[in-house]
Amino acid sequence: SNTAYSWKVVARCSDGGTGYLTTGSEVASFTTRNVTEVPGTISGITPANGAEVYSDPQLSWTFGENTESYKVLFAREGEELFIAKDWTNTKNAGGATFNTSAIKLDGEYDDPGLDANTTYQWQIVTKNSVGETESEVVTFTKLGAPDNVTPTNPVNGETGVSNDVTLTWNFDATTTHYRVLFAEGNPGQL
Repeated sequence: SNTAYSWKVVARCSDGGTGYLTTGSEVASFTTRNVTEVPGTISGITPANGAEVYSDPQLSWTFGENTESYKVLFAREGEELFIAKDWTNTKNAGGATFNTSAIKLDGEYDDPGLDANTTYQWQIVTKNSVGETESEVVTFTKLGAPDNVTPTNPVNGETGVSNDVTLTWNFDATTTHYRVLFAEGNPGQL
């Protein structure tokens, strides 16, 4: 940090024979910033702490000041966090994302994704030449498909049902939408 550097670019191409033609840029210089503090805390964490999701989420966040590299720690809730993505240069990025479907739990090579009805925890550790900063440990729960839905009225196989019947069924509290399919006669048409 706080180091002066000089640089230039030399472009070259073939001269049509065995030699090269070259052109050099002017010499440019820059000085790196003087980092005197550990990285600032990350922000803009998604999914939010305690969120419930239905698919493998993409984790995202915004870096704090002075972040030079980061790593992603991940685990099922109650298990020890492991390194899901090791130190990666931020390349002056304002933020980053990490696709959880790339995570391999339990050493399985062909893991189909995160388990349903399971809570996961994750954390970002940022680093620079002064030190490291750990984010809070954030959790989210991946929900599963709704429980099996069962028609309750009219009862399966019932006869003599009124033409103005009201269809009812049991429901799962996690279900957000229903689609009711209806056909006359053969249930194979559904």
